[in-house]
Amino acid sequence: MIGSLYTKVRNDTRSFRRLLPYRISTSLIRTRARLTWYRRRNATIVAVTGSSGKSTAVALIGHILSAHAATKIAPVDNVPRPVARAFASITPDTRYAVFETAIGGNEDMKHVARMLKPDVALVTMVALEHRSTFKSVDRIIAEKSKLIKQVRQGGTVVVNADNEGAMKMVEDSPARRVTFGVGAGVDYRLLSVEQTAKPSLIVTMEFCGQAETFELPLIGTHIGPTLAGAIATAHTLGVPVETIRQQAACFAGVRGRLEVFRTERGPTFVLDTIKAPYHSIISVIENFGKVPAKRRIVIVGNISDYAGNPKSKYRKAREAALAAGDVAIFVGRTHRRCGAKPEEIAAGRFYGFDTVSEADAFLKQNARDTDLILLKSARSVHLERLALSWRTGVLCWLEGCGVGISCRRCMNYLPIRGNENE
Repeated sequence: MIGSLYTKVRNDTRSFRRLLPYRISTSLIRTRARLTWYRRRNATIVAVTGSSGKSTAVALIGHILSAHAATKIAPVDNVPRPVARAFASITPDTRYAVFETAIGGNEDMKHVARMLKPDVALVTMVALEHRSTFKSVDRIIAEKSKLIKQVRQGGTVVVNADNEGAMKMVEDSPARRVTFGVGAGVDYRLLSVEQTAKPSLIVTMEFCGQAETFELPLIGTHIGPTLAGAIATAHTLGVPVETIRQQAACFAGVRGRLEVFRTERGPTFVLDTIKAPYHSIISVIENFGKVPAKRRIVIVGNISDYAGNPKSKYRKAREAALAAGDVAIFVGRTHRRCGAKPEEIAAGRFYGFDTVSEADAFLKQNARDTDLILLKSARSVHLERLALSWRTGVLCWLEGCGVGISCRRCMNYLPIRGNENE
């Protein structure tokens, strides 16, 4: 037993040395690793991975479990060092700990997986992201599969049966497999997802021989599989259906991920400004078009993770935006790639602006308080400033500032520094 304890502490120490800031001394790392191993003995570790839907799944699972027992939640900050810090903050009374895990580079998942050794792993879906690093879906599958290989003996893998890449990840895993999806033969079947005018989503699922309905105050029917996976995970962990239903009804979502952002005397925004991979942006825009509103405006910044000529990608995004909304606005020099037609510009249906501040000035003159506006972009553009300026004003209108966090975490956007009154 002493030998196995020594091996566990040694392995945890290696992971923490790799993941925590280098300025922390080796002795402190070893102490923290030992303490964390003892603390997590009573905690069930849930790790979520995939190319999309991770943050929403982590937040919903954690929100549901928090009504069931003491829960630690670590969404959004999914790269190795933040995950390590969150893991080290587990306390002895923690019953569940839910982590989002991602891959920013080679070997990231190896160290995170060895440290977490999850009891339950959820795979949302796999698509080609981080193209510059991994080049192909097969390489992404190989990297993310390292998490599945570290699932504890007797653990469970919850997987999206509709996604080929997700199923490849778990095909060699000896862990118990729980499937979800829209196809027949899965353990948790997604029957339908409906968008209401509240706005909210009505999710109907079938499992354990019964159909169950859950209402969540969210936007976007395309996230139905993510919600199904989170509900399946919570139920697999023993949470009663009624508790899941009650918690789903008051789930606030994730900041910056299809977040409904209301202003007092202006339009309502839907913020989706964390990332914008090409494989999912069209679906986001199309589903925004299903939300009832007097006038819908789609604003797009940068699109990421695609191969080939960007013009075709931006043109398809423009076509989707015009089909889903009454007005399409593209922000950044990329608006010249959209191939807007003269009649679209003449009719006031398409606008392009080089900077976010120019787009803000346009909205201040033309937006109505009944408008519903989608902001969709990669984080680098900081398109969320278009919404923040209606609530608090914005001081920072820098283009390409290089700050890798959202404006609401940076706080430099505020005319008077302080906490935004949410």
